Amino acid sequence: MTNELSSTEEFRCSPGSHGYGWWGFVLPFVFITFVYGCYWLVNGDIWWHLKAGELILAERRIPTHNSFTYTNPESIWIDLHWGFQILVAFLYKNYGTAGLIVTKSLMGASTFLLIMKTTTRKLAGWIVVVCLAPFLYIFIARYHVRPEMISLMLLAATIYIIHRSQDDLRALWMLVPVQLLWVNTQGLFILQHLVLGAYLLEQFLTLLRHRTNVRRVRTVALVLLISVIASLVNPYGLRGALFPFELMAKMTGDQREFFQQLAGETSGMAEFIDRYGIFSILENNTTLLLLVTTTFVLGSQILACIVRRQFAVYHCCLIVGFGYLAWQMNRNSNLFAIVYGYVLLTNVVLLVNHFRQSSEPPGNRSSNPDQTITILPLIKGAVLLTLAMTMVSSVHDLYQNNLQNTTELPLRRYGFNEHPWYKHDAAIFLDSLPGPMNIYVNDRGLGMAGVVIYHCYHADSRNTKRVYADARLEANSIQVLKDFQRIPKLLESDALMARPVLVANQENMPILMLGNSLLLSRPVLLDRLINDPYWVCVYLDPPDPQTRKQGLSIFMPSPTQQRMNIDPVSIVPLLEFTR
Repeated sequence: MTNELSSTEEFRCSPGSHGYGWWGFVLPFVFITFVYGCYWLVNGDIWWHLKAGELILAERRIPTHNSFTYTNPESIWIDLHWGFQILVAFLYKNYGTAGLIVTKSLMGASTFLLIMKTTTRKLAGWIVVVCLAPFLYIFIARYHVRPEMISLMLLAATIYIIHRSQDDLRALWMLVPVQLLWVNTQGLFILQHLVLGAYLLEQFLTLLRHRTNVRRVRTVALVLLISVIASLVNPYGLRGALFPFELMAKMTGDQREFFQQLAGETSGMAEFIDRYGIFSILENNTTLLLLVTTTFVLGSQILACIVRRQFAVYHCCLIVGFGYLAWQMNRNSNLFAIVYGYVLLTNVVLLVNHFRQSSEPPGNRSSNPDQTITILPLIKGAVLLTLAMTMVSSVHDLYQNNLQNTTELPLRRYGFNEHPWYKHDAAIFLDSLPGPMNIYVNDRGLGMAGVVIYHCYHADSRNTKRVYADARLEANSIQVLKDFQRIPKLLESDALMARPVLVANQENMPILMLGNSLLLSRPVLLDRLINDPYWVCVYLDPPDPQTRKQGLSIFMPSPTQQRMNIDPVSIVPLLEFTR
């Protein structure tokens, strides 16, 4: 064999690897993947995505400048998420939160189905399920309504198309429309270039060794070239195609530690070990599974190379590349799960068939038929029973809106509602205030800013409101984000010094929208705001100890409060939590 994926003779059908038997295991697994995604909406970024989608549909144009924040007025905004934003805006308008959650879950289920389809007619369904089960657990750690869900599905489609091209070389041309869709929905489109490039490298080395495969090398190279050109077909042209490099340089350069403070998802395994110690890997389910699955994939790859008697360039590139991404940032764990799950499956296909061929003498069905008859039905039955119990349990949890059994925060609850951490009432209150306004929003992060943008930003309106900063790392300057971080400390130490930073070259002092969890964690800040006559509390949503709803408070400069004739609100309900 000259190619690790083209060995159709090698991938002979195994019992139960096609037909109803295969689907009998695969479909329940796909259904479970879908149900695991049906939990309350918890992603804070979704709200500025929705607002952007609404604006695109209303104005019939793609944004090119940032208008959501007053600290970066009219700065360049490369919004490669515009396709995703149109989709979610349409879904939310017509089907509400349930439409977003169901669509996201369908994408997750489709992602795993595409990976599993690479084993059709090659591997028994129960083996496929066993191999992918730990990767599903890793996958659900970041199973949110985010543009990455489209990237995960398109990454799986890319892998499936490359795998399928072993039987039909023309299938590779499907990668071009995949890339066109990808580059206009999320910045991870560059992953197709990397995966296809790794495959081309293997084909080229095969050509050098065996002087064959000329047509395949030519086709793969041409598809890769056209795919790269297709990346330019976005509203921003070359700058849009190069944007992933710009964002990667920002998040992995000298400011990496700073961005980790803003978004914990940008931290990697090294930071996790440094913060909690190396043995903490064994205490965290996700990191433990990352370690265990990596060990199994590496072991299977070594065995596969020994059996094949050649170095598997394509697989090894995938292992190194996506292993590095997962090591660098925990937000890449989904990518790891998809790619490593695929590599493990293809290696198991090879190893199972090699073992079967080496243990079956010619003319005999099995060297030990009694053992095969006794053990395999028991294993299949156990896997099928586990699938059935998991299906029943997950459907029951969905029906009862039970908490999902994950370690992720905030706690996830099965269902199709929104998580109570979205303070829509507070944002609607701000929107009701007359005239344009600037708002500093800090709820121990940037998530609530998206809710304010959704309710309070109105294009070409005199009543529009803008926030200090939001979660778009590509649209907010590093200096603005640093100022955002230090404003609470300035308000604690010197309120007068904080004012010019809050104003940020604008004319009027902004309103402060602060999460109660932030205020309760910084009692000095709370005390200063209460005792400073310049700041007046005009809105209070007190914490609820029963629902764990934190709530928030809104403080307005006293001149603004007096001009608008807004009644102050007592801060006493919040103070009760400090006693």
